[in-house]
Amino acid sequence: MRNGHPFSLIDFTLPSDGTSQQVLDLAHSISLSMRKEDLCGRLGRYQFNVALGGDIRAGQELCKRVRASLLSEVTTHSAQWEKGESALDLFYRLDQLSEI
Repeated sequence: MRNGHPFSLIDFTLPSDGTSQQVLDLAHSISLSMRKEDLCGRLGRYQFNVALGGDIRAGQELCKRVRASLLSEVTTHSAQWEKGESALDLFYRLDQLSEI
């Protein structure tokens, strides 16, 4: 965000009745699909976020790769950082997308 380059945040969420194996499968799929410079974190029992350099299209491509490799259902949302936006605002905006 400091250098003004495009930056996106992706949310991956399994259904609330997901199994431990589905969580492991999702984590594995994300780790295989992301680049070395991307950052992934588990935010909740069934939720992961990935921060990656690149515009919204880069985030959407990552979502496609992850969904294609999973047998279980996963919900994805992505948001691109907007110039002047704080990291907290970006997280908030991404969270709002998941409530739609």
